[in-house]
Amino acid sequence: SALHTLETRKYLPKQKGRDVQSSFTSLDGAKNMNSEVKNNPWTVAPYFIVDDVVKSANFYRDKLGFHYDRFWGEPPCFCMVKRGGIIIMLNQIAKTGPMRPNHAIDPQGEAWDAYVWVENADALYNEFKAKGGKITLQVVTTDHGCSFRSWATDKISRTYKVRKNENGSYTVRREDKGNFTTLAGPSPGADPCPVVIRKGKHGTTLLAGVTGKMHGYIQGTVTGGTFNPNGTCTAECTNKDFITGFFTAGSTFTCNQGYAGCRFNFEYTAQKQKKQKLMFHHWVDRGLDGVNETFIGDIANS
Repeated sequence: SALHTLETRKYLPKQKGRDVQSSFTSLDGAKNMNSEVKNNPWTVAPYFIVDDVVKSANFYRDKLGFHYDRFWGEPPCFCMVKRGGIIIMLNQIAKTGPMRPNHAIDPQGEAWDAYVWVENADALYNEFKAKGGKITLQVVTTDHGCSFRSWATDKISRTYKVRKNENGSYTVRREDKGNFTTLAGPSPGADPCPVVIRKGKHGTTLLAGVTGKMHGYIQGTVTGGTFNPNGTCTAECTNKDFITGFFTAGSTFTCNQGYAGCRFNFEYTAQKQKKQKLMFHHWVDRGLDGVNETFIGDIANS
């Protein structure tokens, strides 16, 4: 019968110098091989050198459904993660960075570091996806400043990261990175600016066409629903759109409810300050205490 292979590289921990990879393969109908594995008392345990044994072991537990009994060493330096009768050994050595995975030697091939045969690869794949994932989109969106006034158009890469927590809730983090082009009108930090806290100096107006770079994140918690990794989103894919498209009905996201349970930090910098005739060239929109939104600086021509 056909072999259905699920490469889990995207689910495995990214570590300095080593990208631990595996391939889970379903042998539907391959009775001879299954029988051999079940009846053979011999087994083998892959031995992976990692930079952070606790982080790696917890990734295998939380993302891949493994479990472990304990760590060895103080501080921890060794762990054996287990699932379905297999064991993977994880060892953290004093020197970081010496790991050399097989794909580094054969980047064009399929020389992964370990292969695991499972009964149903499709079911395992769906299990992994249900625990979270990463969705990246290319987005054009309007940016807002004081009094929710439009001040720029952003062309960005927007990534949503979803992680299922032990209590059944989900941590959702949105990361934006790209470029902005200003619209003519009030600067993002200009008066009036109710509700938010402003720090530093600010200007009043912006010319159209001022360009710069931006990056930032917003992170909160989803409760009352389950994640659907096969969902869809609108072209802009705002927080509200993402929750609607990728979570079941009734799900609530703290960042759609206010500042409580929500953290965010976005920074904007316009290069070539003199050439673009800018009085202020750096602006920050931040909310880290769950209570207030804070604006720092401004991007303004006057």
